[in-house]
Amino acid sequence: MAFWQGERSTRPDVETYNAVRPGMATLPGSMLFGISSPYRKSGLLYTKYKTHFAQDDDTVLLIQAPSLALNPTLDPEIIEKAMEDDQPWHALSGWLSGEMTSAVL
Repeated sequence: MAFWQGERSTRPDVETYNAVRPGMATLPGSMLFGISSPYRKSGLLYTKYKTHFAQDDDTVLLIQAPSLALNPTLDPEIIEKAMEDDQPWHALSGWLSGEMTSAVL
């Protein structure tokens, strides 16, 4: 979600979100999920993070946790290898700083 770029839109994440929401209103109990690794301090994911992280809200659930916590089937050796091969900051942001999942109810 945080990496989404488009040739015809500078904000494809926001534009898609705004386009999908009215249709979802006709589907009782529908949920919209956005999943991403942290990337930059802009876009829909960052806006949701600033607004909803650590807030009590019945309509939005935002979770931030390292990859292994959210996906225990992930092989830890993959992460160790990435830490060895990648620039440390790159591997940290992709594997350890926490995936962010935003569920808008």
